[in-house]
Amino acid sequence: MTRTKGAKDLKKRKKRKLYAGKPIKKKRKKSGKYVPYISKRDKQSKIKLWFWTEEKMSKEGYKRFPKDVRQFVRKIVYKPKLRIDISPEDISTKEKVEALAVEHLWEGTWLMKGFSHGKNKFHVKNVTLCKIKITDHPEGLRAKLVENKRLFRYWFWRSK
Repeated sequence: MTRTKGAKDLKKRKKRKLYAGKPIKKKRKKSGKYVPYISKRDKQSKIKLWFWTEEKMSKEGYKRFPKDVRQFVRKIVYKPKLRIDISPEDISTKEKVEALAVEHLWEGTWLMKGFSHGKNKFHVKNVTLCKIKITDHPEGLRAKLVENKRLFRYWFWRSK
């Protein structure tokens, strides 16, 4: 915590010895060598996926915002609905992702979320992998991968 210039502490400040469960080590000189991150995940292990719906905000929810803020608020609400553990091979192409969506989901706009190595206060960071839109047709449901936000970063993704 910073203090005002010239201010004096009434009592001695405590120095924290732990941070996120790990002891703080003394800083050492950097050797300048890049140490790559080596994942502990097995390449064939299942991936945890969340499917979130994208819905319109209710009028009551919109009215809860202060009047001066309302003009800047997006009238969309995201809600988690379904969690699936799936093999990476089942979401390796655009067609397979669309087939998975038709099999497990219903009509609407969906966000497929996965987990990254980043940490937040819940010790896990979810990231949006892609956006899927499912529409109803006379033949049945059709899925379309509207926006591929992150899938191309993963080792299992094979694009055309």
